Amino acid sequence: MAKPSAQFCFVALFREDGSEIDAPDYARVAMPLSGFRLALTPGGGVHLVNTVDIVFGSTDSDWGRITEFGLYDARRSGRTLLRGRVNVPVDISCAECVHIVAGAMDIQLRQPKGVTDGPC
Repeated sequence: MAKPSAQFCFVALFREDGSEIDAPDYARVAMPLSGFRLALTPGGGVHLVNTVDIVFGSTDSDWGRITEFGLYDARRSGRTLLRGRVNVPVDISCAECVHIVAGAMDIQLRQPKGVTDGPC
């Protein structure tokens, strides 16, 4: 079992009401940071993309409609590293295998306000 460290983050799923899934068969998934890559777009944008599948496994209960995901520094509680909306919300029912295929988590990172890329 992976421990919180600078080498891992933990992927969480959230319902429409903003609450994290709370079911006995749900747990955040440990994701090695090496399982992400930064991708540059022609317009200068930066994306964080998963390079490996993120597998939550088969459900034993209904999880409801998933509308958001989050990356955390701990399996439970912890600090939010990043949180975002899924492009297409999905309803998760009992006996479904929940996974995010490699390349499907494509997070556009924004340049912080006040930061420029010109000369000093």
